[in-house]
Amino acid sequence: MDANIYKEILEKHILPFAKKKIPTGWIFQQDNGHKHRSSIVQKWFKAKKVNVLPLSSQFSDLNPIENLWDDLERRVKGIRARNSDEKFAILPRELYKTDQCTIDLLMASVPNRCEEVIKTRDFLLAIELILLFYQLLLS
Repeated sequence: MDANIYKEILEKHILPFAKKKIPTGWIFQQDNGHKHRSSIVQKWFKAKKVNVLPLSSQFSDLNPIENLWDDLERRVKGIRARNSDEKFAILPRELYKTDQCTIDLLMASVPNRCEEVIKTRDFLLAIELILLFYQLLLS
């Protein structure tokens, strides 16, 4: 996926969902992947007045959602699809198969991740993780 496809997903799916389901004042979170930081995506966020949580470069390594994406990627890799649209349609179905225990364990790991970050004195990252934890608890 490149920045243009990512922007299209934001435009067609993420923003309409957020406007419909999330109260005003929400903050969008993404990792520091190249497509996420691209100028086309940053300009889109600014034009659409989307608040984006600024993250340090180490954030994605400690974000529990990355573990979930890795698990999803492993499961989807083994599924054959005729084209990218069909493969893309498989993602939500597989994501919903994630058992609650896995999600609970990932959520429970956030305080320990914060403690590890604080030990390394990366306070900005620790604050980001704490914000993520509370954002997840409130959703």
